[in-house]
Amino acid sequence: MDATEKAVLCIVRSSRNNTLQGRTLLQKAIYFLNETMDLGIRYRPHYFGPFSEDVANTIASLVAVGALREMVECLPASSDPFDGCRYTYILTELGRLMLEQEPDGDLESACREILGETDDYSELAAAAKLHHIIKRHGGDFSYEAVMANAHDLGWKLQPRQIENAARLLVRLLRKGHLKAAS
Repeated sequence: MDATEKAVLCIVRSSRNNTLQGRTLLQKAIYFLNETMDLGIRYRPHYFGPFSEDVANTIASLVAVGALREMVECLPASSDPFDGCRYTYILTELGRLMLEQEPDGDLESACREILGETDDYSELAAAAKLHHIIKRHGGDFSYEAVMANAHDLGWKLQPRQIENAARLLVRLLRKGHLKAAS
């Protein structure tokens, strides 16, 4: 099992009832896990923040082999203007067995810590955007610089989102589950 597969399964297992609701939450939780554990997963800017095609493909593969179950709930058109569907991922017995074959206490601890800070996809997405900006552009962390960099990436961040994201990043940094961006 590769690092991306292990990360996806571990994040889902670390969520309440081995069930994680939302593709965005899954992507962003793994983003922070990747930043914490140096897993080598590639991310690029995307509408909801950093996005990994590798993670998306791994999720699809794990669903296809039966390690994860994916439930899709279609929402009324006005609920989510970007997708219209909510995805829920459930760890199956096969997924649990795969994780038991290659236990990793550090990875599991980091998964629990990250999800323990928030399971709100929008808060995690804003924090991932802010972290990506700081990591990528460094130096000037002023509100104006963050907003300019967010705009350049096509991201919309509100002042309150930036404040909450900064607090989340500080908590992750203090707990050792995030490296300082330089």
